[in-house]
Amino acid sequence: MEEFEARRARASRLQKQLWASMVAITQAAPDKDVLLLPPVRLLAEVAAKRTLAV
Repeated sequence: MEEFEARRARASRLQKQLWASMVAITQAAPDKDVLLLPPVRLLAEVAAKRTLAV
């Protein structure tokens, strides 16, 4: 169970880093938000569902 928690925590950190990067990119180029943010949001939703399924 410790390994699962460690991997979950790492995935959470990576997810936050990815989201922060996408927000920064879309602030620099607002026209890109429609293309970039929905897939990243979907990634977060899938990760949450996977965590709940375990």
